[in-house]
Amino acid sequence: MKEINGKIVYSAFRSGAVALIRQKDYLNAINVFPVPDGDTGTNLASTVRSILYSVEEEFRVDHMAAAIDEKAMSSARGNSGMILAQYFHGWAESLQGKEVVTPEEMIEGFKSAVPAAYSAVEKPQEGTILTLMRVLAEELEKYYHSGYRGASLLEEVGNHMKQALDLTMMQLEPLRRNQVIDSGAAGFLAFVEGIAKYMTNPNHMDNDVGMEAIKPFQSEDMIQSHGESEYRYCTEGIIEKVPSVTDMHASLSKMGDSLIVLDRGDKARFHLHTNDPEAVFAKIGGRVVMQKVEDMKLQSSVVNHPRTKIAVLTDSIADLDPEWVLSHQVHVIPVGIMEDDQVFLDRISYSANRVIERVKAEKSLPTSAVPSPTEIKARLDFLQSHYDGILALMVSKKMSGFYYQVKKLAAESFTDFPIEVIDSRQNSAAQGLLVREAVKEIEKGKSLAIVADWIRKKRSQSKIFVAIHDVKPMIQGGRLSVPVGRTFQTLGIKPIISINEKGEGTAFGMHLKFDASLRHLERLIKREAKDQKIRVQVSYSDDLKKAEAFARKLSQIPNVRCESVTQISSIVTVSAGSGVIAVAYMKEGQTWRS
Repeated sequence: MKEINGKIVYSAFRSGAVALIRQKDYLNAINVFPVPDGDTGTNLASTVRSILYSVEEEFRVDHMAAAIDEKAMSSARGNSGMILAQYFHGWAESLQGKEVVTPEEMIEGFKSAVPAAYSAVEKPQEGTILTLMRVLAEELEKYYHSGYRGASLLEEVGNHMKQALDLTMMQLEPLRRNQVIDSGAAGFLAFVEGIAKYMTNPNHMDNDVGMEAIKPFQSEDMIQSHGESEYRYCTEGIIEKVPSVTDMHASLSKMGDSLIVLDRGDKARFHLHTNDPEAVFAKIGGRVVMQKVEDMKLQSSVVNHPRTKIAVLTDSIADLDPEWVLSHQVHVIPVGIMEDDQVFLDRISYSANRVIERVKAEKSLPTSAVPSPTEIKARLDFLQSHYDGILALMVSKKMSGFYYQVKKLAAESFTDFPIEVIDSRQNSAAQGLLVREAVKEIEKGKSLAIVADWIRKKRSQSKIFVAIHDVKPMIQGGRLSVPVGRTFQTLGIKPIISINEKGEGTAFGMHLKFDASLRHLERLIKREAKDQKIRVQVSYSDDLKKAEAFARKLSQIPNVRCESVTQISSIVTVSAGSGVIAVAYMKEGQTWRS
């Protein structure tokens, strides 16, 4: 082959992507570095699949490479996916202005890609995907200049890459301890082998890259024992109008590890392992156009120490303690939060405290957005690969489109996998109690169908009451008309809001003093607990001390058990405001035994 055009690049890339995707589950199974969260295969497969679904075949090789580079920037997932995106960027830059290239020029492109990939990583380490990228360029150049061509060239290069991959087992302590090769490096080799397959036999082209049709390579021995990272969240973002990428890099390096930064001039993308995603996005400056945060500790726990065979999935409207979520392996999809045309993630990169600050400053309030079908499907895909079924317990369908979105995806894309999608007809603390109930029953070993029926019964035995301290957010959000809202403010009226049996918000009562509202709720709980046991959960927006004091009072009532005191979500705070105290209860039937 004397010349390589964009069409050849497209077909070769496609063949490489298919080969990588087919190894997805195997790559997940051997994933122990940098974090044993079992998602390297998923991240690499998602990255190359997104590129293929978005780019179109071009004759000019520079246009084709630029299209791959641009899509890789926006679609890269995870540590290895980000490094692969930077590799494509270095390769594409070397091909600028070229309609077609010779094999020598393509090899130069691969050489240029290597330092680009290394430069994106804060602390490059050998024994990773970077090593295989370097070996590919070095061996291609060496054997090409030694006279090797075609199949013989690719065979020699492939053999050296396999040797380098085998050596990764000895280069990093987590790999040596578990006696596995590096997952990202193995994924890159699979990609290169797919390209080689096309280059040696262009007439044989496997065009099937859909997840449903792929039969993944299954590992016989799953990794069982891994080290733990000190950081919980894998955090990624695309930022426009960054004041200084250098300053951004310096700031982020102090907030976690595994830092990768892709600089594209007009925008930047970063990857970081951290414990405080909200602080990360508050620190970097610029305009956030995309962010993704994954709970690595939860993923690692599910992969290596699964508690149940049925996954419990909910949304971030449910009030749940983060440590309880981790210990019971509950999966939470965050609601999207839109502030000043920027997107954030409820509870993860945007808290109730931030809403309170905007209310006090009389700034416009954020709005909510259901995650895209792609984001929800990615979560369902992960759960499908690790569980035998899913119980999805979503916020009231009268309050959000979450339920409909999950229900639709389950029906369309998971027809052969058991998923029960339930409208909780609740939100906040009451939704949290239902999630706790579902987890309790599943951990007893009950079937998905039985637990789903039980939760549908328990939702009618659950109730929530929200004592509003400041009606300003209700006026700002349009939930109270301006005249009525001003009247409430003038008279000092403190409303109590509840949810009816249809899952709709409704007025329950009102008082002139907030403490009177709390006494009202205390009397209500006493009445409900008079001849039966009930579980309660207290939630708050920003006054933790008052919420804890209220919870202690409720706990002293006979037949009452307080499950937790938890902060409400940022999006509920938008309508409820500062000073809010909510209590939810669930009827249990017989009285508690002493």
